[in-house]
Amino acid sequence: MTTVTDPSAAAEVLTIVALAYGLLDTMPIAQPFLAAWPDRFDSRPFAPQGCPVLTWLDETAANTTPATAPLVAALASAAAALAWRQSYTAADFGAAFLDRYGWSELIGTKGPIPSETIACGFLMLGPWTDYPAHAHAAEELYVPLSGTALWTRGDEAPIRHRPGAPIHHPAWISHAMSTEAEPLLAIYLWRGGDLAAKPQITGRSSPRSHPPKATGMPIALGRDRLTVADVRQVARDGVVATLDPDAARTMLASQAVLQDWLQADRPVYGLTRGLGNQATVAIPSEDRRLFSEAMLKARASGAGGSFAPDIVRAALFVRAATLARGGAGARPLIVETQLAMLNQNVTPRVPQIGSIGTSDLMLCANMGLPLIGLGQATFEGHLLTGAEAMRRAGIDTVQLTEKEGLALCSSNAVSIGYGALVIADLLDLLDLADAVLAMTFEAFMGNPSPFDARVAAHHPAPGQVEAAERLRRMLAGSALFEPGVPRRVQDPISLRCATPVHGAARTALRWAQDAVDAELNAAADNPLILIDDAEILSTGNFHTAAMAVAFDALRLALAQLGTIASQRTARLLDPEVSGLGGLLTRIGVTKSGVGLLGLVSHTLDRESRACSAPVSNDGATPFGVEDQAPMTLSAVRRTADQIGFLQQILACEMMVAAQALDIRPLRPSAPVVAALYGFVRRHVTVLDEDRSTTADLENLHHAIRDGGALAVVRISLDMA
Repeated sequence: MTTVTDPSAAAEVLTIVALAYGLLDTMPIAQPFLAAWPDRFDSRPFAPQGCPVLTWLDETAANTTPATAPLVAALASAAAALAWRQSYTAADFGAAFLDRYGWSELIGTKGPIPSETIACGFLMLGPWTDYPAHAHAAEELYVPLSGTALWTRGDEAPIRHRPGAPIHHPAWISHAMSTEAEPLLAIYLWRGGDLAAKPQITGRSSPRSHPPKATGMPIALGRDRLTVADVRQVARDGVVATLDPDAARTMLASQAVLQDWLQADRPVYGLTRGLGNQATVAIPSEDRRLFSEAMLKARASGAGGSFAPDIVRAALFVRAATLARGGAGARPLIVETQLAMLNQNVTPRVPQIGSIGTSDLMLCANMGLPLIGLGQATFEGHLLTGAEAMRRAGIDTVQLTEKEGLALCSSNAVSIGYGALVIADLLDLLDLADAVLAMTFEAFMGNPSPFDARVAAHHPAPGQVEAAERLRRMLAGSALFEPGVPRRVQDPISLRCATPVHGAARTALRWAQDAVDAELNAAADNPLILIDDAEILSTGNFHTAAMAVAFDALRLALAQLGTIASQRTARLLDPEVSGLGGLLTRIGVTKSGVGLLGLVSHTLDRESRACSAPVSNDGATPFGVEDQAPMTLSAVRRTADQIGFLQQILACEMMVAAQALDIRPLRPSAPVVAALYGFVRRHVTVLDEDRSTTADLENLHHAIRDGGALAVVRISLDMA
């Protein structure tokens, strides 16, 4: 047997065969890899006929779901290519096969492997995941295909390896890896040792607790129209933001107007006159520069603990973007410093409670303190004084000029940035909810006629036609569309009327997204500088009533989504309508099965519905001239809380639907449903003997929250 002695040569083989069967060509996660190696690959199938490895792996593929079969085929091609290029025999690969699919490890093995064997496979790690340090008798060779990870070997410093760069781990040398903001897809070769001794992968508690790193194309403030996706990319993925030169010139022109009014001593709120109830009181000219800094320090108050880093980064990005429009009269230096903080991962410490409801005044003041060397900020995982965080990051603090203190704190940037992240999370959640609905339809053996295109066209309620089309796509390939397969002429409302409810949720989400998009691209400063007219006018542009009302309406729609999902779970557990055994146990009446998950889902639904109570109708304030407030931040925060309950409701539905499919499988199954079922079973084993399901539900909820379930769904749709 010929062995691989040169890791670089083996890496060449592995990276070439990764495109076998065109698998990676169809996976969005692999596109950064393909873009990085545009001229290196020929994606034609790479498997010599008659290789015995293919026979064995084809037999394995017969026991996989439709979604995992292409991955097994790709492994077969990789194994065959190695046998062809390096003269390996079929026995070298006999124990390597896929038994997982999702954002955790894709390759699994059963039992020890002889020391002379070779195994190859794919590895996928989700964002912010640690693969703990370990050492063993085998040597490993990894080649990242997409994503970047920190790899540590022995006592060496961590090295950031990018796509295409091979990583070689000799036997008995401790090594570990950690992903950051983007997932990792790698192919690996394992030689010798006990493959059963591979460590378990543990996910971090929250992807928000670690600084992101730069990916994607830079976003130019003042040039690009901003979207929710831009906020998410900067806040969580570390995409770099810059100030467009034209925007910088606009800011300088705005500054010139401000200086002209200042020199003329014309009455301007927050510039030559005081704030709030002191708006008619003149500020002495010699105090105006100091007043700018004093107002920032005085308004930096709050309570309730600190916002997560991604929320603060979103808010900082939003304030930089709105200042770049030139309405506030701030210098380009202010925005450039904010962007340097974002790009160097200096994150101010901002309290969660303190918005007066009309403006995030106190919260934005806290966010602005590190710019002048005050307050607190995190840098490289450490909470530091603002001055120290800026010093370590190599960012100069600034000396504020007139009105810049007001420009930093008079904003709803926290509400808008937080709202953008909530919208981004809900776009993902609603996609997953559609897939879970499809899974329940198969588990229930439901009647697909309510989402027939002809039926939906006769009732074009907002979102219903789109929701019906999405459900048909999710169930493509399912036996449910074959005559005689659906069990009932008419199903319960929770199945029959799901598309109107899902459609209403998407419609409400679009309304809220439109409101956020408008704020992202607005000059909402008060007072507002009109450069062309050389005017400075008092405004109410900062008022975000449209956003608050839209988020209130959105939570009502999401409450309906949670209730209908909870009721589907209950119907699966009801033998009178599901046709399945009570409590979905395969053993008998002495077992409780998954019955308690119905009660958990119902309780979660009550929590979700409690979140739906509106807050924008409680806007009276005791602050004199500031006498009404939309309470936008409260509306956004309550929506974020509701997301957590909805994710757990869907986790309950997934667990119960998977149990139902174990008892009464449907063949053929839609690829999306098969993949989602496999995802559940990788985190929750089938329940025969009674056990606590608390940890099961928590594990599945964490996997949903971290994006694993949706990734499986999207990959399955891409492969279809």
